[in-house]
Amino acid sequence: MPSTTTTEFDTENQFDWESISTTITEGVIDSIDTIYDDGVVKYELFENGVRVQTFQDDNLDEFGEAPADGGAKSWTSIQTNYTETGQIADRETRYDDGVVKFEDFENGVRSRTFQDDNLDEFGEAPADGGAKSWTSIQTNYDETGQIAQQSILYDNGVEATKEYENGMLQFDVREDVADEFEWNLITTTYEGGERVAKQTQYDNLDSLTQIFDDKMRVAQIEMDGDNSDSWAFEVTEFGLDGATVATYDSFEELPEEFAIYFDQSSMQFA
Repeated sequence: MPSTTTTEFDTENQFDWESISTTITEGVIDSIDTIYDDGVVKYELFENGVRVQTFQDDNLDEFGEAPADGGAKSWTSIQTNYTETGQIADRETRYDDGVVKFEDFENGVRSRTFQDDNLDEFGEAPADGGAKSWTSIQTNYDETGQIAQQSILYDNGVEATKEYENGMLQFDVREDVADEFEWNLITTTYEGGERVAKQTQYDNLDSLTQIFDDKMRVAQIEMDGDNSDSWAFEVTEFGLDGATVATYDSFEELPEEFAIYFDQSSMQFA
């Protein structure tokens, strides 16, 4: 039995689309093509009546090129694939600024996204750095779709790794992989969405640990890793009456409330 295509036009301008064309074979839908008022076009493909793929483009010409003004949307095209049961499986979005986002889903729930900023076919960033301050972002989600972990590679060579629990940020670790800064590692710890500690490890083996309470810095601990000071640790506590400073000659002398911010096995001294 041949396929039949019917087209409905919004002649009264009651909807946000101009026309919808539906193709049916033996009573089963094959495809739907929708042209919207703003020029966006959506193509939907079906197998056995189940949607298997959609493709949307924002005013692309016959050669697949975007208009000079960028079109109606912030993206150029969106392709979405579905499982045999009709659940979303993956999606690829190409934005006007050249950024591409890939999304994977499991049982209809987002499980991973990967974004890249104008990378070439070899995964290399453009000479001008692209459209964003980062090169790539990979985000992983738990089985409920909440963010669990995120890795960001910035244009300046810093790599950031963020860990989440129940969708709330727990740790933010930044590493100066390209050795562009005077520090090599910055670790920020959060509790209940609030920053509670930030530790900066410097190239000269010194470190600075800042402690926060209710968004206020209440103390800081300086560690003399390169033996340039007369003390091993200097603790400054900030209060309503000002700052108090105490120094300690070894880790063993450091009070427990401050020692908990250090992993003795990984501490380095010159």
